[in-house]
Amino acid sequence: MDGQLVSLKTQDDDLWATAKGWLEHGIELATHTHSHQNLLDASLKAEDYQREIGGSAQVIFDHAEQAVTTLVLPYGNGLGPDGALIAPIVETCRANGIGMVVGVAGGARR
Repeated sequence: MDGQLVSLKTQDDDLWATAKGWLEHGIELATHTHSHQNLLDASLKAEDYQREIGGSAQVIFDHAEQAVTTLVLPYGNGLGPDGALIAPIVETCRANGIGMVVGVAGGARR
């Protein structure tokens, strides 16, 4: 895609076909959430985490037929004050078969 960021929506059939083709070359499609929500937002409820993480993973599975196993954290954050991933992220990832969570130090904050 000429080095450009690819953001797939459910209606982008041609891009989904391209992304599905990447799987043949060993490229993994990971989730970065449904709407790039800051997952440390204290107002989030369990259903919000499910929509953001599980819902996004389901869209990828529905269109690319690949189970998602990695979450790349929006804003690079997901750690609580104790330095561990907060429980709702861990619980939602486990419930959706996501075994790896990646954050980027110094990610942009909202």
